[in-house]
Amino acid sequence: MILSVHGQITAIDLMKNTITIRKKDGAELTLKATTEKTQAMLKNLKVGDKVEVLYTKSGEDLIIQKILKSKAKEKEKQEKK
Repeated sequence: MILSVHGQITAIDLMKNTITIRKKDGAELTLKATTEKTQAMLKNLKVGDKVEVLYTKSGEDLIIQKILKSKAKEKEKQEKK
């Protein structure tokens, strides 16, 4: 089953291939990138980015399936140009 979380990135660990997301309620989740495709996605992110992450559970691990950047942030960047 694919789950979803919206929030702001508070940490990125490229050595462990993980990101930590703070949800609106203040709770944090650490998610793991296990494929080359999802690991490559981490390189395009930075702390502070607002994202939606689609993930699955594998035991205790939360496995990233897809990362979507917030449309509001992208729109804000284009308006500044």
